[in-house]
Amino acid sequence: MRILPLAVVCGLAAVPAAAQPRAPIAAPFDARPAIPTASGDTGLWSVPTAEVLRPREWSLGAHHVNADYDQGFTDVSNWPVTFGLGLHARVEAFAALTIVNRIDRDVRPLFFPGSAAGGVINDYPLVAAGWTGTHLGDLRVGAKLNVASQRRGSAGAMALRGLIKIPTADRDAGAGSGRADVQVDAIVSRELDERVELSAFTGFIVRGDPDGFDLANSMRWGFGAGLPTRRHLRLTAEVHGEAYAGDTIASRSAIRIADGSTVPDRSARKNTATAAIGLTWVGSSGLFAGGGISWNLGAKARSELGPFGNETGDAIGLQVRVGYWRR
Repeated sequence: MRILPLAVVCGLAAVPAAAQPRAPIAAPFDARPAIPTASGDTGLWSVPTAEVLRPREWSLGAHHVNADYDQGFTDVSNWPVTFGLGLHARVEAFAALTIVNRIDRDVRPLFFPGSAAGGVINDYPLVAAGWTGTHLGDLRVGAKLNVASQRRGSAGAMALRGLIKIPTADRDAGAGSGRADVQVDAIVSRELDERVELSAFTGFIVRGDPDGFDLANSMRWGFGAGLPTRRHLRLTAEVHGEAYAGDTIASRSAIRIADGSTVPDRSARKNTATAAIGLTWVGSSGLFAGGGISWNLGAKARSELGPFGNETGDAIGLQVRVGYWRR
């Protein structure tokens, strides 16, 4: 992917600039505000950072996360509520409960063979209707172990993160797979001159298989930047995605589809990449609010599907977050 070499070049170019001595700056915060991601851990927006909450420091957030998929030209909206807590100088625990899940599948018929658009979504294989309605989603809990930190004199920060998806979603509505997932990530990040924060992660997720399905596991990755780090208004820019290990395989009797169509035996998985940009305001009291947009960079044009591309739309999603960070 051409984006990755570009990111490396930009990162290398930033190092010499950061090495130049600069005059001290007066900033509203003496430390980078610890704003949570939609997963609940400290990060940029969707991309986590390797730093963790300090002991007894905590964060609370409410998010709207929108994602678009080629399969079914599907739009998925999740509203997770998050909580993070610093347990130790090196450890933070976090959780995210999706209190609202809505899925809109556009293509008609709902499923058909011979095209990725006619297959199932790997994370939502039980969707059986064009509109699922409003339902409870899954609970995710995790912990992040900080291995190295700039607060302790390291040149940058490194961390390991583990997450478990607890299947609380409404399985009958297709709001989740009904099975647990496990994810492990390695994260590196660095704040440059108390102005810019760079972060990147990579990891692997193993998905539990509901009856009648063999879901694809995947490698997850992402990188991004946030600036300025210690001002009230912060810009974040990210790219993140997944590389799947195979296709999703289903038996023909796995689920009953509303329009009588049949789930294909095999649904092709295409590696994904999503770019996002957003603005977040952080108040002196710790309150924060932000909004942004995301793009599915690999979305296929609906016109490529001929009679199956009979719905209008795009691959742009809306991201929103509000919450409180307490030192």
